[in-house]
Amino acid sequence: MKPSAPRPSRRRRLLAWTAALLAAYLILGTALPFVHHKPVGAQYAAQLASTQFYAAAPGSERVACVDGNSDALLWRLRLIGAAQREIILSTFEFHADESGRDVLSALLAAADRGVKVRVLIDGLSGFKNLTGNAFFKALAAHPNADVKVYAPLNPALPWQLQTRLHDKYLIADDSLFLLGGRNTFDLFLGDYVQGQNIDRELLVWNTAPAPGSSLAQLRTYFEGVWALGCTKPYTCEHAGKTVRQAAADLAQRYSGLEEKLGQSLALPDLTPLTLAANKVTLVANPAGPVNKEPWVWHTITRLAAGAGDVVIQTPYVICSSEMYGELTALCAGAGQVRIITNAVESGANLFGCTDYLNQKANILATGAQVYEFSGAHSMHTKTVLVGDRLSLVGSYNMDMRSTYLDTELMLAVDCKELNAQLRAGAEGQMAQSRVPLAEGGFEYGPAFPYPQYPAVKRVLHSLMRLVAPLIRHLM
Repeated sequence: MKPSAPRPSRRRRLLAWTAALLAAYLILGTALPFVHHKPVGAQYAAQLASTQFYAAAPGSERVACVDGNSDALLWRLRLIGAAQREIILSTFEFHADESGRDVLSALLAAADRGVKVRVLIDGLSGFKNLTGNAFFKALAAHPNADVKVYAPLNPALPWQLQTRLHDKYLIADDSLFLLGGRNTFDLFLGDYVQGQNIDRELLVWNTAPAPGSSLAQLRTYFEGVWALGCTKPYTCEHAGKTVRQAAADLAQRYSGLEEKLGQSLALPDLTPLTLAANKVTLVANPAGPVNKEPWVWHTITRLAAGAGDVVIQTPYVICSSEMYGELTALCAGAGQVRIITNAVESGANLFGCTDYLNQKANILATGAQVYEFSGAHSMHTKTVLVGDRLSLVGSYNMDMRSTYLDTELMLAVDCKELNAQLRAGAEGQMAQSRVPLAEGGFEYGPAFPYPQYPAVKRVLHSLMRLVAPLIRHLM
């Protein structure tokens, strides 16, 4: 008779059960709170019904589209350099790479000249990029600068891992701001790397500050997020030798930028560079780290309802059953709905590509015409064009994360000239796209480049297609 195996000690069993329960808490706490999608409440629906997005004549705000990555970095440096009282920067990702250090050097120079600087960064990005980084600590150590992170990683609150700060904007005093989809690092700013993302943001110039302006709305929104209990300070209590050296390096870097860019660093005459807008309205999701009502998506579908022509530019399309229903209703009521998204060969988001492969038939069944774009770079643009007057530009992706989980901002601009400009750009992307047909096959645009589909990427997509359905409510 074989001797029985020794039983684990009570302490080891207790530790094993504790570890299992902790793992279950973290996994379930991360995923379960977001299985159910909230509908839009009566309060927001009533507020939306009473909001005017159009006006009969130009207002006090003028706008310009910023599409190029080099221009995007230059405008950031210009706005920071022109600020006299306060700079507010909110971003999802902030790296201390080449363009990131350019921005940090400009912020530190502004703080040196007495400008109040406030920087708000998502907690996940903060954990990856700010922890122990001497350049960020040099900014945080400055008496005129405050840095905070939104919903930092906390094992006791695992659901906060899913609710990210996805806003991207920069405010200079009470006159200028940039808002769009760009993060603050080399993939989106400057020309430091070859691999870049195609993106877009709007420059808004408030020529006569007014309580109802979009800039005033954005400031109010920022103050609300800044004051949330989940928004925690990032501090540097002791600026040691490494931090002091980083501050000196940033000061030297900004001097080099001034020498290199010269007069182009100064704020130019904005009148010939901007378009008069009848009205600019901020559209935002709820700000707290909770399962959200889909305010931005609801606003987009209500504004687009009945429009003769709707064009949506989005890096990927990941719809819930509720979103499919609302998109189907939108397609039935509008003259046509066209969606420009990345072809899987050139798309940069693994989850977006694999879900598109799984869900393409469902997307086409809504009645939308889909354009699979393949340009020189992956498209990260988030734009909705409604008729020939209204344009929405911002951070909202057409996915469930942007709809129900993340903070998101879009600017709704009533300006025919801007709409026409953005439509021309969309037509250019459509020419570089293929259109999947309901009966199978494709129609190809005249400039479609017929990209290669690398074997490694194809295999990875095939594997992820099996996993994606398990977690797609978090995508």
